[in-house]
Amino acid sequence: MLQYFCKEQKRTVYYIDKPEDLTCSAKWVKRLPNNKGEILPGPGGPLYDFLTQPHDKPPVIIVNWSNFEADDIVRFNTLVDDTNRKADGTPVPDKAQVIGLYNI
Repeated sequence: MLQYFCKEQKRTVYYIDKPEDLTCSAKWVKRLPNNKGEILPGPGGPLYDFLTQPHDKPPVIIVNWSNFEADDIVRFNTLVDDTNRKADGTPVPDKAQVIGLYNI
C-alpha cells in the first residue's frame, strides 16, 4: 500500500528488506547483457545507484527493520540520523524520506 501511494505521487522508492540491501561500499557484481557478471570495487550497487542518481521528487526509502538483528539496527542507524544521513558511508539525499517499518 505504501509503495503504491508513492508510485501514485510519482516518487521513486527503494525497499530495504534485510541488512545486505544496505550495502554500498563493498565489492559488487554488475550484470552484463550476456547474463554474466563483472565484479567491481565499491562503492556501487543498486542502493548506491539509487542514492546518487538525480530524482525529480524527493525519493522514499522504506526499511523493514523487522528483518534486522539489534546489532544491525545499531550499525545502520546513520540512515535515520537528523543530519548527515548515510547508508553504508554513502550520503542519503537531504530531501529523501526514510520510512521504517517494524512489527511490534
